[in-house]
Amino acid sequence: MNRRLFFYACAAVVLLLGVAQLAQTSFSDGNCEGLPSVYLPHEIINHINDQDWNEALDELIYLYEEDDGDENLRFYIALCYKHLGIDSLQQNHYEQAVEFFEAALVYVDDDPDLYVSLGIAHFNKSDYKKAESVFEKVLALDSKSYIGYKQLGQIYYHRNDMVNASDAWEKALVLNPEDTSLRNRLSKLQKQIKVSETFNTDANHLFSVQFDGESMPEMKNAVLGILEDAYYDVGARLKAYPKRQIAVTLLTRDAYFDITGSPQWTAGLYEGQIKIPVVDADYRSLRSVLFHEYVHAVVFDLMGPRCPWWLNEGLAQYYAATDNLNKKTDLTLKGIPTITDDLLSQLPGNIGNDRNAAAKAYAMANSAVKYLIDTYGEAMLRLVLHEMAKGEAFSEALKHVVGSSLMEFEAEWAQALNMRVNRS
Repeated sequence: MNRRLFFYACAAVVLLLGVAQLAQTSFSDGNCEGLPSVYLPHEIINHINDQDWNEALDELIYLYEEDDGDENLRFYIALCYKHLGIDSLQQNHYEQAVEFFEAALVYVDDDPDLYVSLGIAHFNKSDYKKAESVFEKVLALDSKSYIGYKQLGQIYYHRNDMVNASDAWEKALVLNPEDTSLRNRLSKLQKQIKVSETFNTDANHLFSVQFDGESMPEMKNAVLGILEDAYYDVGARLKAYPKRQIAVTLLTRDAYFDITGSPQWTAGLYEGQIKIPVVDADYRSLRSVLFHEYVHAVVFDLMGPRCPWWLNEGLAQYYAATDNLNKKTDLTLKGIPTITDDLLSQLPGNIGNDRNAAAKAYAMANSAVKYLIDTYGEAMLRLVLHEMAKGEAFSEALKHVVGSSLMEFEAEWAQALNMRVNRS
């Protein structure tokens, strides 16, 4: 290969290692000596330098398919597919990302980092079985893959296999002890395992409920009944259902805050599992909290982490709504002088343990979703959510389904809300 062209190829690949963590593949390890030697025409080098992956890919495949095509071109073809996949991941287009990563693996099938990328794409589209299989492949190729253990632990956690989740995260931390966020998650998980050692478990094909049979013997029947109501009610209205058995843990108030580390104003938590403090909770409050957290589980399984905070929390409140909640929302919003039309994208802000700030953020989210449904209807909402499940952002899905831009929706909502607040 021409020395100058090879230098440009190396420089391009090294530069692209900074695009995202997933770009740091074993193809190059940032070292030009690791790159296969191959002649690349100047046009292809320019495409690679410009990160024009589609153009580079077309020309690389053409070269490779020639009778005398260089086998080392397989690396560069896979490199292009890999970066197209990374771009798709960053844009939350998970189905497309899967297609690109699988195409890359046709050309280079022994790179663990490509499998990591593919596994993350499967997980984000809530295909947990495929994600688990892919991450097992990652560890078969590289037994020291920190991200492989970390992601496999997350999958175990989602399906309530807490012992294996703990084991996987412990192995990940041995490989990367600087991951303080994961260390914190592991600490909470180990607290949960310890607390639940004496818990009873009641389960059906939809839910698994863990609870203290001594302090809350009657609670499990009420919880399972409410959750089944949520499954059928929310499912019928959104045409969306979980893609796995949802784990639910009932805790005392002290244990709940100790294990979750949640702000004191929270009444429940969904982060792959549902956790709620239930002692002395009345049935009406329990139903509202369980519906709320269940909606979060459904939304995650529908579209992964794509859902904006305000829409996610607004949906959870809307489908758990009580008359008291709507009155509380009106009172909270009355204390806000003016709602601006660029506020939704800024939610939730830094609310932390600030109960008042949290109340305002949640009230605005509830108001925005209620306005969305009152204006366009629940059928339109379903279409928007399912377009988002296909990979569109909320703004794109809203424009696609109802013809209004996000800016127009926010302005109309803010105007209607200000008029309502001023009248009350």
